[in-house]
Amino acid sequence: MIYIEYEELIQAQRRTLKAYEEVLEEQERLFELTQPQGVDYGGDRVQSSPTSTAIDRYVEAKERAGIDRRKAELSQVMQEREVLIALKKSELYASQSLEDKVYRWRAIDRMKVPEIARKAHYTRSQIYRILQRIGRRIKDATKCD
Repeated sequence: MIYIEYEELIQAQRRTLKAYEEVLEEQERLFELTQPQGVDYGGDRVQSSPTSTAIDRYVEAKERAGIDRRKAELSQVMQEREVLIALKKSELYASQSLEDKVYRWRAIDRMKVPEIARKAHYTRSQIYRILQRIGRRIKDATKCD
């Protein structure tokens, strides 16, 4: 069942993308925290933001280095997974299994059930049953993660 492995790779890629987006949000928060504050003209004295000290710059540099490192790692993982997904997709296209074909036609090629039924020489109800079986197998395989 190649489609199960393909689906697991897609879900792993989504989790990695979510982690990458969280790192980007963290980078954005760090950028906002390090920006100078505006000048306050509301009181008797004009208040400006305090200047950063050496320890502030050190902590900021450490944070940036950690974020950049995690961003690079996640980017590398995403690129490697893209290659694996492309290989698994080509393997899925070469597969002669009916379930692999139906999954490919429905999930990758975005064909409608009547089109799949005509192409596979099955009835629509048979295709719906096959799709239900595929969905159950994917759910069972990914439930353990």
